[in-house]
Amino acid sequence: MRRTEKETSKPVGRSLDVRVTAGAGEDRVVGRFGDVFRIKIGAPPQEGRANAALLRYLAELLRISRSSLGIVRGEHAREKRIWIDGTGAEEAVKRLIEICEKLKSNVRRR
Repeated sequence: MRRTEKETSKPVGRSLDVRVTAGAGEDRVVGRFGDVFRIKIGAPPQEGRANAALLRYLAELLRISRSSLGIVRGEHAREKRIWIDGTGAEEAVKRLIEICEKLKSNVRRR
């Protein structure tokens, strides 16, 4: 059987490693530590509520559709790998890096 181009091509997108603190009272980016982004989520870590809230928050923050995000590793853990699907994934990650840089510069000014 011969493979089609679609079957052999790599998926378009990018993964993103995050460490989530659920039940934090608010949704916010804490910062970037190495290649891992720290994010606080207000929803409790029960029955997937924090995961759903994380994906909604990231979609809003990165200005991408919620359907283009998915948890590919760590669904029941604090450390998660998020997949951002599509050609705008690199731009979305750059936005998150910029947010973290602004947070870092605000801390230095104090």
